[in-house]
Amino acid sequence: MLKNRIKAFSLVEVIIALIISSLGLLLINGGIYGIHRQLNSNSGSKERIQWEKLVSTLESEQMRFQWKGNQKDGLPLLYCQTQRNDYLLKKNRRNLILQGTNGQGFMPLMMNIDGFRYHYSEPFLEIWVKVHGHQYYRKIVMQRENNEK
Repeated sequence: MLKNRIKAFSLVEVIIALIISSLGLLLINGGIYGIHRQLNSNSGSKERIQWEKLVSTLESEQMRFQWKGNQKDGLPLLYCQTQRNDYLLKKNRRNLILQGTNGQGFMPLMMNIDGFRYHYSEPFLEIWVKVHGHQYYRKIVMQRENNEK
């Protein structure tokens, strides 16, 4: 009689297999969620790095920028004491750049920006940059250019 018995999984074995499968799926789901979250946080940190690069460039001792005024089109005009040259701080497509007034050469400061505005009130240049819905703001000490060169 025992020889004709059909071998099958018992109810206990099926329940254990279902629990192990569920735990495996939860671990996989948690891992994917963690990777997704880390990728999203890295995009914000890239923007922050670009913002800090912009601020450090404008505050740089190697460049020593001074406020020269606004151009006719409203763009801020900065004078670089070390290179004795004028630069425009402007939005070019979706990038914020420093460009020589002669139109040659430029230095990208921030990429993929949504908006840019500024206000100068001696001795401070205030800058607002909006990137992916987040707004960055800084008040930078920048003296007005003296005409003695």
